[in-house]
Amino acid sequence: MTAASERLEQFMARAEIHDALYRYCHACDRRDWAMMKSVYHPGAMDNHNTFDGPADQFVDYLAVRFEQAFGLTQHHITTINIEFHGDTAYVESYFIANHRHKDVPHHDSQTGGRYVDRFEKRNGKWLIASRQVAVDWTADFENLKPTDVAHKHRWGAFGDADLSRQRLPEHRPPA
Repeated sequence: MTAASERLEQFMARAEIHDALYRYCHACDRRDWAMMKSVYHPGAMDNHNTFDGPADQFVDYLAVRFEQAFGLTQHHITTINIEFHGDTAYVESYFIANHRHKDVPHHDSQTGGRYVDRFEKRNGKWLIASRQVAVDWTADFENLKPTDVAHKHRWGAFGDADLSRQRLPEHRPPA
């Protein structure tokens, strides 16, 4: 393999890893649990502090937890560091996660941390094989009131009711 083709292959791998990280956040916030499962290899493990076990069970756990606890969430990926070792990549991604609580009106919480992942290339696909979450900070925000123009906004929703589905009907988890 030439140096140029090696660089191109690594560039494509980075893009695939970034795509999986962004799909994870989108799936989480739109509650598309099938899409979320698609970012993990079969048999992958996830240690999210409140859950430590198989990733497919983590997604099922999250679906119940989000339905019970949160009206809305928003997850952001920021800095992404990737180190390749053949068909394995060690990936550290900084995140900020916002959660609007159902049980207390006008209460949001925010968490900043890092997803520390091992991605593997299997059957030509780069997906998460193992994830650990490191929390760096948390904050609670009480008595948040909507802005004066809040009633004029189009609000996010879940499933087919969300604008992203209306604009992008082909947006489904990869087979």
